[in-house]
Amino acid sequence: MRLSTRSRLAVDLMTSLAIHGARAVSLISLANRHQISRGYAEGLVAQLRVGGLVTSFKGITGGYCLARPPSAISVADIVLAVDDDAATDVLRAFAGVAVDDDHSAAMWRRLSEMTLRLLEGVSLRQLAQREIEATGRL
Repeated sequence: MRLSTRSRLAVDLMTSLAIHGARAVSLISLANRHQISRGYAEGLVAQLRVGGLVTSFKGITGGYCLARPPSAISVADIVLAVDDDAATDVLRAFAGVAVDDDHSAAMWRRLSEMTLRLLEGVSLRQLAQREIEATGRL
């Protein structure tokens, strides 16, 4: 399964937040870092917040940070929070959101389970650590 551009950007944004730790990161900073518009970043962050993955802080030092420790957030959590296209329908079917009743439903459920388990097995902490090791920066 190939993640959509939206899912990949959300994973990248979340990885940035994980690297910053408890420090809030401004929306402008996130948008600039990932070369996306402020509006697009705002939409992603809103979905991540609804999904319980980020929290926001107002004020001069405000911005966004993770709502849970990076070790408690999986790639599956991020993808399911932001992606509503056909690629994640497979994941949603397994998660009980929607299951077709045709003869191939059982096969899709098995594939969904395997894909979901794979994405659940990768934590945001692991991604942040790999990014720090690859770039040498915090």
